[in-house]
Amino acid sequence: MLDAKLRPSLIEVNQMPSFATDSSLDFRIKKGLIQDCLRTLCLNMNRKNGYKKEKRNKINDRLMKPTVKLSDLT
Repeated sequence: MLDAKLRPSLIEVNQMPSFATDSSLDFRIKKGLIQDCLRTLCLNMNRKNGYKKEKRNKINDRLMKPTVKLSDLT
């Protein structure tokens, strides 16, 4: 929901929404809802690929860091 200043407010969160469709109207509504959510979150393949690359780089950096030996601590 948007207020008068177009600020969004979350009204309800459904942990397990049904995306099954029983009619063509139900299909159009749910399809539009999913598309709007993805657009709002700016989710696209470029962003997904960038996220995967960033995650892979962080893992590689962590794996390649020198480890601290117990003897160095004493």
